[in-house]
Amino acid sequence: MSLNATITSILTRIQESTECQSDLERLEGEVLQFKVTDGEEYRLAFREGTVQLDNTATPTFRFEGRSDVLASIFDGKLTPLAAILTRRVKATLDPVRGPAIGRVIAAGLRQKAGDGA
Repeated sequence: MSLNATITSILTRIQESTECQSDLERLEGEVLQFKVTDGEEYRLAFREGTVQLDNTATPTFRFEGRSDVLASIFDGKLTPLAAILTRRVKATLDPVRGPAIGRVIAAGLRQKAGDGA
């Protein structure tokens, strides 16, 4: 699956998730930037109780790594926390909102029933 398709799938899972609704509301106005070190970038904007792809929004948090590392995270082979702790990615998160972002992204990475997992 391409990175664009993967990001779209993650966004769809987050938008359909009921378990992270309070976190989505808590993150109102924040923008998470996923940057691939060799060029591509995606900005997830938290607005109106949901998250949308908006590459024009100004990032408030950043998550940067090589395409193979990000693909491993998106495929569920590597957790975002493990990637941060092993310095495979650079991340700027704050300790207050970081856990909320973690829960939202975890909801987006979970395979839904029927996804082939």
